[in-house]
Amino acid sequence: MRVFLAALTIASVIASASDRLFVVNSLDESLGWIELDDGASDPQAATLGFLPNDIVALRDALCVVNSGDNNVQVIDPVTLQTIRLIELSDAVNPFAAASLGGDKIVVTASLSGTVSIVDWRAGAVDTTFHVGVGPQFVSSIWGKLYVLCTGVEYPVFGSGVLKRYDAQTFEFIDSLVVGINPQSLISAWSEIQVLCTGNYDDVEGSVVIVDTTGGLSIDTVLQIGGSPISMTLGSAPGIGSGWIAAGGWADEGYVFQYNAVEHEILHDEGNPIVIGTGAVDVGSQGYVGGSLYVSCFNESVVQVLNCWGEPSLAIEMSAGPSALDIWFGPVAADPETAPLSGPFEVVNAYPNPFNGTLNLLLGAPALRSETLTIFDLLGREVGAIPVRAGETLVQWRPGAGAGQEVSAGIYFARLRSGGNQVPVKVVYLK
Repeated sequence: MRVFLAALTIASVIASASDRLFVVNSLDESLGWIELDDGASDPQAATLGFLPNDIVALRDALCVVNSGDNNVQVIDPVTLQTIRLIELSDAVNPFAAASLGGDKIVVTASLSGTVSIVDWRAGAVDTTFHVGVGPQFVSSIWGKLYVLCTGVEYPVFGSGVLKRYDAQTFEFIDSLVVGINPQSLISAWSEIQVLCTGNYDDVEGSVVIVDTTGGLSIDTVLQIGGSPISMTLGSAPGIGSGWIAAGGWADEGYVFQYNAVEHEILHDEGNPIVIGTGAVDVGSQGYVGGSLYVSCFNESVVQVLNCWGEPSLAIEMSAGPSALDIWFGPVAADPETAPLSGPFEVVNAYPNPFNGTLNLLLGAPALRSETLTIFDLLGREVGAIPVRAGETLVQWRPGAGAGQEVSAGIYFARLRSGGNQVPVKVVYLK
């Protein structure tokens, strides 16, 4: 429940809210957005602080890292009003942020070499601790906190290090030297896949596949070339892909792609996907058939690509779009607030997140026997639930019966005959 606005105002606004892509415009310090269902947009919807550098889209808040102001700006995702500014007094040059779940985010600070744990709702920093030289990207995955320390003290490019901490106690667990100037990472089952930018000279970009079973160890290194900047995980039919925004600052911008499961390069420096100049960040809707969104800094647009990486349209933003994140609109918490009628599709999942049984509500009774499938971020099916004619509610118990073991994480539910319907995102906790 929101605590920032009157209850009646919240209810009326949330009812019309839908999923949005939020975009940080670094040059004119503004926030833009794009509706994911129809492409409607506002390139300059809110004012940000000095040198905004990253954004984390949570259900109840947008947290923007303002590097020049040394703070986190908390914004209501519906009204786009700034709720509070949180000073990071023990950090210098805050760079990137990620959700820790609940009311906490984690923020790296590249010049002070620190990580800060911030309670965005309380407006306070819980703790700050030192992690190494030039920390930038950070992510919380399966109860662990992963920090990429670039090792860069310009003009010296030292060894980049992946560090792992406990996400609750923040105790150091282990670390691994991964390459030159690591900038981003994704999680693919038991692997952490790290994007290394290189030194912009004689060391080019690579993707380092790290096995996390037991300790941290390098499995494979994909020499992808160029000077790639950021990455995300997305799915084309049958392919769990790593998508990479890879710059391109002259006549055209570039996106690289590799198979995140088979570790096979599909598009690299030699055959990139060509888009608008200055590709600096990439986001994915995450499910099979979902779109990709790439911020093109030089052209002040967000380029939309289909799940195969084919560019479709460019949506105008303000000056210098950079960091972006997808905000998934509020969902009903219980069946009394869920839609009571609609097409035959999954319209609600509750409780969400869940740690036992997930209830899946259909918009209309099934007219015939059907199957509801659950699949992961790589498009792999992890559950199949029979739906009998006339049913409007089914349940999923991960791993129940003869079902396969299911890890905690993000999954999607969709009827097998659903065509182009948008899957329902669910979060499984253990």
